[in-house]
Amino acid sequence: MFLIVIELVPRIQIRSEITKLSIFSVLHVQVLAPVHSSKSKDFVSPMLSRRSSSCSSSDLEELIEIETRCRQLKKEKDTLIDSRPQSFELIRRLELHVKSLSEAREEDRLCIENLEERLTNCTQEIDYLQDQLCLRNTELNYLVDHIENLEFKLVHMVRLQVRAGKLEEEVKRSNLESFFLMQKLDDKEKKLRESNSNVEKLEESISSMTLESQCEIEIMKLDMVAMEQRFLETKKVQEEALHLNDKMDRLIWQLQNAQKNIESLEKEKKELQRELDMTTRNASTFCRSVEELIENKERSQNTVCSSNVQDSKLTSLLETSCGELLGHLIPKLAVALFADANSEVKMNVMAKQIQDYELLVKKLKTI
Repeated sequence: MFLIVIELVPRIQIRSEITKLSIFSVLHVQVLAPVHSSKSKDFVSPMLSRRSSSCSSSDLEELIEIETRCRQLKKEKDTLIDSRPQSFELIRRLELHVKSLSEAREEDRLCIENLEERLTNCTQEIDYLQDQLCLRNTELNYLVDHIENLEFKLVHMVRLQVRAGKLEEEVKRSNLESFFLMQKLDDKEKKLRESNSNVEKLEESISSMTLESQCEIEIMKLDMVAMEQRFLETKKVQEEALHLNDKMDRLIWQLQNAQKNIESLEKEKKELQRELDMTTRNASTFCRSVEELIENKERSQNTVCSSNVQDSKLTSLLETSCGELLGHLIPKLAVALFADANSEVKMNVMAKQIQDYELLVKKLKTI
């Protein structure tokens, strides 16, 4: 079929060129030889009819170009009138050429008819082959669908086989698990039996333990009573400790006051010592003066009256001066000595009491 088309294409091109030449020759005849117009028209009219029957869409464009050329040729009509003799010769040559072309055209027409017959046969064969192709395509599509279904079934079968393998493995595992569970059940039954025996033993031990617990509860009750008594005793001791703390605070306050009194007494003692020092100095000076007077008395034995008068004066002076001094000093010294003795005694008593209280506090803390 393709070979036939390839053979037709150059012949169709030759035919189009022949038509062009024929139209060009007709135009020349109309312009140059109006006398021969009847002959040329008789020749051109069948040519045009044949051309119109065999022209295609591509020939229409060529006709338009030919029309433009005809218009140009009309313009050149005047110029060609002068060249008539040459045109006659050309027309003869063209007629010969046209005859040869007509013969070739007839041959081409015969060939075209043969080719058209062959084309019709080929088209019929092509239609038949297309029908067979359609049938084969439908069969092929059916086969493709069938193959796809088979592939899907194969995939499904593979999946089913995989699932079957997994199920077999699961069955094996379940069998193993059931075997292990049965063993566990047996072990648990044994343990239950042992536990029942242990429970019986525990019940017996619990009964004994209940008796022991009751005894322990009674002992705990007694301990609780003793603890309550101890608690009451500790409360009493705490109260006594509070009283003792109050007494301790009071004693501390008394100690502080006693320390203050001691400090004041020490100050008075220092003052009295100063006064004693002064009195000792005065006494020493007084003794010296007395010794001097005695010496003077021994020396002055001549005058007795004067000495008696002087002795009376001296004794009066001694009594007055010593009495005044000793009268001031003796009570102060007695008070100071008595206060010192009392303060020392009180300090010793307070220290003993503080020690006793500290011992009591330690005992209470240990309790």
